[in-house]
Amino acid sequence: MEKSNGNYITRRKFLEISTLGVGSLFVSDFNLNILPTTTQTKSNEIITACNQCYLGCGILAKVIDGRVISLRGQPESPINKGRICAKAHASIYKLYHPERLGYPLMRVGERGEGKWKRITWEKALNIVSKSILKIKNEYAPQSIALWQNTDNDRPDIFQRFIYSLGSPNFLDHTGSVGAPLGTGMALGPVEAIPDYKNAECILIIGANPLGCKQLCWSAKELIQAIHNGAILITVDPRMSETARHSSKGLWLPIKPGTDGILLAGFANYLISNNKYDKNFVNTYTFGFYKIKNYLKQFTVQKVCEKTDIPVNQFMKAVQSMIGKRTVVDILSGASFQPDGAYVGHMRVILSALLGSVDIMGGIIPLPQNQVSRRRTTCILTFY
Repeated sequence: MEKSNGNYITRRKFLEISTLGVGSLFVSDFNLNILPTTTQTKSNEIITACNQCYLGCGILAKVIDGRVISLRGQPESPINKGRICAKAHASIYKLYHPERLGYPLMRVGERGEGKWKRITWEKALNIVSKSILKIKNEYAPQSIALWQNTDNDRPDIFQRFIYSLGSPNFLDHTGSVGAPLGTGMALGPVEAIPDYKNAECILIIGANPLGCKQLCWSAKELIQAIHNGAILITVDPRMSETARHSSKGLWLPIKPGTDGILLAGFANYLISNNKYDKNFVNTYTFGFYKIKNYLKQFTVQKVCEKTDIPVNQFMKAVQSMIGKRTVVDILSGASFQPDGAYVGHMRVILSALLGSVDIMGGIIPLPQNQVSRRRTTCILTFY
């Protein structure tokens, strides 16, 4: 529950306001005192991007007398196509929150006392730069590491900074365990985008497109695919918004942390029963026999015991994918597991066995202008 200017705001109330998407109602209910006192105003909309998460959705900010009063989606943005989520609406609240820091503070008491004083930006930058240079000169550049929470604030700037010091130690919020790293192990430096719109079967693991930030760019495509007859398989320990839309019997309430085992079980079933796309595997992959031998240990019975998924649900799910354009989509639920990188790798392996890499209705490596259709090479092996 948030408190601002004496008004208490419940999460439910916040979502109600955000869903409405009406700037004036949003502003007045949060009592941010944004509206100018003068009636003679000049207004315009500024094209910008949201940095509340990594998607970078396009937004239009309406400004009156130098203050943002409302936000709406940028219709021409290829990411969100004019739609924005509750987090984007909240950024106006974040911008003008009375407790937001707008200047550097330096501790003047003991650690934990909460005593601070305001200092200039010049003094703050001098203190930080001198401390960093001292460490660099005494212990070498490699002794310095930079950790970034997430890529909301343009990671290339942070990378350039740490690399300019001579240190290779740049870490982001998932570090070396993230699912995107596993995708890169198999496909190279690309981002694998799920093509919900053209899919015949959709397997979602560790993601909730109908109940989180993804709703502004993928929810419409997911619902459209379901209406067009696509099968939806949702792997989630809880009955999420997306899980509630799963095809009958295909919400798989998995034991947390075992997503990679489930994907390995699906892959082994396809190989063991000769149900994989042989043409795709023979033409576009290498290392098949290594992964085939490795996956033999992931039998249906063992996988179901490890994941707590009933055998009949496992079988129904894997058989629903065979012979169909299948999206295998994973997100944070897999990325933040200790073996998240291998979950990401298994996602590509399973997609390749289904012949659903770099095709419409599968996972598409981006940037698209650097990827030739059906010419992406997949590595079907573990390191």
